[in-house]
Amino acid sequence: MTTLLALHDGDHAVQFDDDVAARLAGFELRLLAGRVVAIRENRFIDLQNLIAGDGAFTRDGDPHDLRRRNLGTLHYDFGGHGELAVRDAETDAARLAAALAGESARPPSPAAPRSRVQAVRLSPGDRLAFVPFEHARDVPNISADATHNAATRLTLSHWPANRTPARYKANLSTQSVLRFAAERADAADVRHVTTDHFDLDGLASVYGLIAPDHALRHQARLVELARFGDFARGRSDAARRLAFALDTVAARASREIGATDDESARVARLFRALLPALRDLLDAPPPEELWRDADRHHAATEALLDHPDAALEQHPALDLAVFRLPAAPALRAGAARRYFGLSPIGFHNRTPLSTLAIVAHGDVVVHQRYEGWVERVSAAPRPRRDLSILARALRAAEPHACRWQYDGVQHIMPRLGHDGAQPSGVPAETIVDELKRLLAIAPAAWTPTPDARRRGDAPSGRTASGALG
Repeated sequence: MTTLLALHDGDHAVQFDDDVAARLAGFELRLLAGRVVAIRENRFIDLQNLIAGDGAFTRDGDPHDLRRRNLGTLHYDFGGHGELAVRDAETDAARLAAALAGESARPPSPAAPRSRVQAVRLSPGDRLAFVPFEHARDVPNISADATHNAATRLTLSHWPANRTPARYKANLSTQSVLRFAAERADAADVRHVTTDHFDLDGLASVYGLIAPDHALRHQARLVELARFGDFARGRSDAARRLAFALDTVAARASREIGATDDESARVARLFRALLPALRDLLDAPPPEELWRDADRHHAATEALLDHPDAALEQHPALDLAVFRLPAAPALRAGAARRYFGLSPIGFHNRTPLSTLAIVAHGDVVVHQRYEGWVERVSAAPRPRRDLSILARALRAAEPHACRWQYDGVQHIMPRLGHDGAQPSGVPAETIVDELKRLLAIAPAAWTPTPDARRRGDAPSGRTASGALG
């Protein structure tokens, strides 16, 4: 039997098999980048792959029909003919139960009881105050660096499926906020700013709405800060150190907050600590103790990437950059960590391509960058491919006791790699070659910018050695 569940906006419904629909109580359903995603407490679940298995697709191309009979899965085999095989959806009740464990018993988010969270203000005279997303569902709000809810009067965000007015759209939410702030516009009935998470683009966006005059005086620095925060790239030493300093303040605040099941309260406390910190650090250089360690880590990554034995191979047609790193003790057994434990800034500053394969000590880690998750108004990357197809093939080919995992196409910055129990038994160059073949044939799986135009200034394919800057 079929059950219809409404998307958040209420203008579309999604078809599910009854057993799936029964487990989705308590989740908000949204269509993001062409896929239906279940969201609760800022946790995103790609329902296509959850229901059908890795590499799922809709047979009729309609993302609103997620019944198993309309779902298939794409399979890829190492050493084959570089083709995708289509198979039926994999019915797996245990997978559904594990992914949604405990959630179906909860009431939907809008009705869930909420602890009282006091609005966050920088000063008593501020016109706007910050409240976390779950506490802004029934108060008029401006949604910054997030999606919208029923009470949202204005969205200023680069999220997929955002409702940002065209004149404010930008690659970073902070840029959208500053364009709005520069107009000195006034939303008469709005007294609250909201977002559903904490990061530096969100922090700068909320700050730009609460303290617009001060933000406009520092708009270049705020945009650089947001770029370092979301995209982990940029050339400004001062902005990078500001980002590192704020990350340190946020880490200290998180330790003070400790473990909590109340995500809204956690987000509110982070903004309560970080908004005044940002205000103060915009006017004076941050203390070295706040950024020194992260900056040394970044410098060590730069030195490694500048090593004569380092190489970068770029494939613009595949949106793939392959970094081959020299042997270094710090990288040994590092395949279980993101970027082999290195600073992502060094990698991102060296290529505009959004799928990165990093090869070191015979192992491979693949990352898909944040730029491929958000809607962009310029330099939109090739739509993201679902690397769960490759993860399945790697698990089948792996002779050693290590398990390959992919975070999921719906994740902001998904990683494909193994658990690091021991080095992979699949040769690194085999993995890279199969990744290239898969990227050449796999369909788009995440399209946040529907009419994304191809990058006109992409580098031509080449191999470079040493001095990759």
